[in-house]
Amino acid sequence: MAGFDIDLTTDITDRLTTWAEQFISETSFRRYQRACAFVMDETAKHVAVSMRQVLPSVLDRPTEWSKRAFQYRRALGKGRGVSAGVYSEFYVLPNQSVVLKYLMGMSQNVRLPGDVGLAQDRIYLPAYDNLAKTQGIRPNAQGNLPGGVMARLNREAEGNRNKRRKGDSGGVFKKEVTINGVTSMAYINRPKRTYSNETHIIHNKRTGRFYEVRKPKYSDRPRILMFSVPKATYDPVLQAPWDNSVREALDAIPERMASEMQSALAYMAATGRR
Repeated sequence: MAGFDIDLTTDITDRLTTWAEQFISETSFRRYQRACAFVMDETAKHVAVSMRQVLPSVLDRPTEWSKRAFQYRRALGKGRGVSAGVYSEFYVLPNQSVVLKYLMGMSQNVRLPGDVGLAQDRIYLPAYDNLAKTQGIRPNAQGNLPGGVMARLNREAEGNRNKRRKGDSGGVFKKEVTINGVTSMAYINRPKRTYSNETHIIHNKRTGRFYEVRKPKYSDRPRILMFSVPKATYDPVLQAPWDNSVREALDAIPERMASEMQSALAYMAATGRR
């Protein structure tokens, strides 16, 4: 994820290094190394947990999938002793980072067709009122389009409609429309068609014959379900929480290292060992 204005690795290293001489002179390099590993773990954990907690106050009803984005990996995990080197990791899961990257940085970010979204070649936005009225589709608990809807609409637009599906719809078609003076590709609901008892005469110019046919009657007008936009812009609303989380974690390092020092000295005094 781009846009981080803090070099977390360098800052942690600098703050831990200031304790090296005191730890080594009063305890041992091994204890210093282990203290560094523990504090690095707590630093990474603080950032991950803090970002998960702040997400609901920044985003509108974030999904559990989004909250799981922020992860950390301990230096002192199972089978990961300090002998191989001291390191821990804070990271964002790859799939979530594709979306959350637009919420980081120092200015607005622009998403273009093909970047990420409901369709790779265009950016589509849902018209939820029309989706609910004609398709019975409503936003999920997080306010997003339920999974599989876009694929279903696309299948129907290609003529593969599930005839058993109920609803005030005679199918879906895809067409370019003009919205607020801008040409947009849209998925449109085709209203159900019935026939009235009223008839009218049509003339077949090719055969010269006249036919009496019943006039069609439609249950509704065509309604736009999804429409494309040329781009989408996002404010970097996660940048400030990220900066705050990192600073809080870094500011806690001296206290955590001091606590590790006291624990090491207390242990040495209790066991009579250096």
